[in-house]
Amino acid sequence: MAKGTISVKLYGNYYYGAKDQDPVVGYLRSAKDKRGLKRSDVVKQGLAGSTADNLWSGKTRSPRFSTVMVIARAIGPEGTEAVASCLRNGGKKK
Repeated sequence: MAKGTISVKLYGNYYYGAKDQDPVVGYLRSAKDKRGLKRSDVVKQGLAGSTADNLWSGKTRSPRFSTVMVIARAIGPEGTEAVASCLRNGGKKK
């Protein structure tokens, strides 16, 4: 593995209610808040502003994986760890 890269094993499934928001959003929100990032910081990484607004407001219940990873990348290593942690915990909320 090249120096400075992060390797994450993505595995497992988790389930949540049809009217609930994907638990990964909560994990990412916590990581984003810990870093003190704002909406604009995430949008700079290529995420549409409306996508960010809908996700954080709860309008989007099940984001695409690409959306999740743009946000994780914007957050940094903590974001990638948030996604992995959600998968390891079976989607159970913290």
